[in-house]
Amino acid sequence: MHFGGMWFFQESVSVLQFRNLLARRLTYPRRNNCYQSSETVIALVYPLKLLCEN
Repeated sequence: MHFGGMWFFQESVSVLQFRNLLARRLTYPRRNNCYQSSETVIALVYPLKLLCEN
């Protein structure tokens, strides 16, 4: 697979609309709201998935 399966993972996240699901479920009031909480969670999940591939 391409890049340790990240292409498949990205497609799965897109098809399942995981970001939209997290945006609806997660509510965390923050002072700096440039990024949604769902984007932050997904940004943390990607490196964890890459670490688990090895």
